[in-house]
Amino acid sequence: MKRLNVAAIGCGYWGPNLIRNCVEIPLISLEAVADLDWERLTHVHTRYPGIPLVTDDYTELFDAGIDAVIVSTPPETHFDIVRECLTNGLHVLVEKPLATTSAHARELIDIADRNQRTLMVG
Repeated sequence: MKRLNVAAIGCGYWGPNLIRNCVEIPLISLEAVADLDWERLTHVHTRYPGIPLVTDDYTELFDAGIDAVIVSTPPETHFDIVRECLTNGLHVLVEKPLATTSAHARELIDIADRNQRTLMVG
């Protein structure tokens, strides 16, 4: 079975738990972590030095050979980040809530369907 190349966006409150889980799953290769806070990024990279890409710009993930992302950022950022990830061909697992409005949630579902991407809520 093919390993899934995954990136984590957000390594604040819940992100480190998701990152740890990715590292522990044999069929996942954690290829990147993105967060705006370099202190958090440094902490994660120190704990998991094998992560190839650590960045404060999640859009760098779009050209990094990533198959899927896990988004654990503040809820008000979910819509924009998830929309951009889906339109760039990535599968997405986003921590709840999917979006802050039902209209945004519906739009994300529609984008995932159009792009034949998996969209899941944690």
